[in-house]
Amino acid sequence: CSGIWQSVWIEPVSREGYLAGIHIDTDIDTGKLEVTGVIVTEDENIVIDSFELFITLNESIKLDGYMIEANGTIHIYSDLPMEKLELWSPDNPVLYEIQLRIGCLDGEFVATDEISSYFGL
Repeated sequence: CSGIWQSVWIEPVSREGYLAGIHIDTDIDTGKLEVTGVIVTEDENIVIDSFELFITLNESIKLDGYMIEANGTIHIYSDLPMEKLELWSPDNPVLYEIQLRIGCLDGEFVATDEISSYFGL
């Protein structure tokens, strides 16, 4: 047998740059969050120079951090507000939603793409 065995969808992407995926690493001992995103642009002259990063559990928390960009991959490092977060356990399976927006600063932030995921601590 062969063929498509799952749902398939087509998604439009921005020519100015889009996120092909993200990887999330957390360190509960140091309260650090690292988000790695793969950025694809159609033109090497297009610059993605800014981001917004949010985590959500009951309330939205905007995280500040710094970004390192290299060869179409961004690494965002941020401190987690551990006093506002709960650790995951089988008895308390807390997951946090995360939303990453990329774009450029043109007086104010202009998003070209966003991606949502989740993580546990």
